[in-house]
Amino acid sequence: MLRLNRFRKLIKSGIFFIFAAAIFLFIPEYSPAQQKTITAFLESGPSALSGMPGLGVNVLKGWKGIYQLPAGSGTAEKVTVYFSKTSVPVFESWSEVKTASNTIFKAGQKNLFIYRYLENWTLFIEFNNDDIPPGALFFTDALIQQMIFFVRDGSNFVNSSFPAVIEYKP
Repeated sequence: MLRLNRFRKLIKSGIFFIFAAAIFLFIPEYSPAQQKTITAFLESGPSALSGMPGLGVNVLKGWKGIYQLPAGSGTAEKVTVYFSKTSVPVFESWSEVKTASNTIFKAGQKNLFIYRYLENWTLFIEFNNDDIPPGALFFTDALIQQMIFFVRDGSNFVNSSFPAVIEYKP
């Protein structure tokens, strides 16, 4: 009889465990992984140019591309991205901005951000509207990660090295 009671308790606890596991596995829960992915497309570029933004008059050689970000208001946001194989020094007038996974610098213009990769190359990200769109720093993080993958040390950059699609989650 004592063994039968122990067996019943064991079965009850087993059923409870299975029921609890089923609840945790099958009841949907909000998580960041369920957020909608936003896609930005390279609209034009890259095209060679001389002179980077935010540095005054300069002759730094580089490439320019324009990305189109979807906007909540129905009109698309444009983001101009400049790439230079030259590592630009950080100026005192720039302010440091921490994103989810990078440290970027905000230049004097309110819509220009600058990223330096290990003293090898520089990325300028300029939002064309005066107001920076929501999710802009998430786009910036995703773009930086893609550029690091494409470029690495800057020596192997070719005109086709801007990523055509940038996917990110706000």
